[in-house]
Amino acid sequence: MITLLLHFATLLLESPAAADPATVTWGYEDCDKKAIVYPYPDDPHDGFPIGSCPPPKTLKLSCDGDSKIAAVDAEASTFETGYMHPPKYAIDAHMESRWSSHYKDPQWLTIDLGSVKSFERLYLVWELAHAAAYTVSTSDDKKSWKTVHKESKSDGYVDVIDAKAKAAFKGRYIKIEGTKRAKVNGESYGYSLFDVTICGKAPKK
Repeated sequence: MITLLLHFATLLLESPAAADPATVTWGYEDCDKKAIVYPYPDDPHDGFPIGSCPPPKTLKLSCDGDSKIAAVDAEASTFETGYMHPPKYAIDAHMESRWSSHYKDPQWLTIDLGSVKSFERLYLVWELAHAAAYTVSTSDDKKSWKTVHKESKSDGYVDVIDAKAKAAFKGRYIKIEGTKRAKVNGESYGYSLFDVTICGKAPKK
């Protein structure tokens, strides 16, 4: 028994630590799209829709304990309908689906937490068509908004947004508003998010 415990402890020590999500990148065109199991087979297309590859299965968006907050609804300024990319696809826990806006500035995605909640971290997982600049705001009533984060140089992939000085964000609604679209091969498409994950508590370092 002692030998087994020592072996298990050795395995734990040798296991590589999960990569910091903010440093994770992937080949946006380096996947077999025909092999991807799309969660919405009844959408008007055959399998995974046109666009870049989703993040790798190894991507881990951790919250402290069981503090992940499940959003109850989402709405957006616009969304694509040729291939269905509605706002709820950014909060459905599927990394293969996404919200995608029309091709113009500005655009926004608003997430409803169901009631006023405190949270310490947001993960934004972008498609190739991402925001170069955006703001994040919170509100209790969807009328009065407080800007809690401004980003001017996002490179896409995964943005990790933490509350400052241990003062948690607070609100029922979270608005992510894109103000400048990134250039993709010289073109500006829409804003596209695979996933928004909300942590009541940020993972411990």
